[in-house]
Amino acid sequence: MLMTGQQFREVVIRDGLTLVLFETQWCGICAMLGAIVERAGSQWPGQVDVGRLDVEREPEIAAAWGVADVPDVRLFCRGAVVAEIQGSFSQADIISMVQPQLP
Repeated sequence: MLMTGQQFREVVIRDGLTLVLFETQWCGICAMLGAIVERAGSQWPGQVDVGRLDVEREPEIAAAWGVADVPDVRLFCRGAVVAEIQGSFSQADIISMVQPQLP
């Protein structure tokens, strides 16, 4: 799901885990990695929310979280980053990032 800034602010402060891919529309690899993030997130229905945020549409959020390059994927829990991967990644990388944080 492509998130707005308001949706991002609402989702990342919730209890539970939220996986967010920071991307841009012109980033070709981001489109491919977005599919990986969404596929990985579908393994944990009800446990992990998944979203994508276009940093060019929401530059204030990107700046606030120090997102300098895309792709950048971060796992949030109650408004804090608990894990992140910058650059290219695989579905196995996402699973390895999320699994330790699950209850």
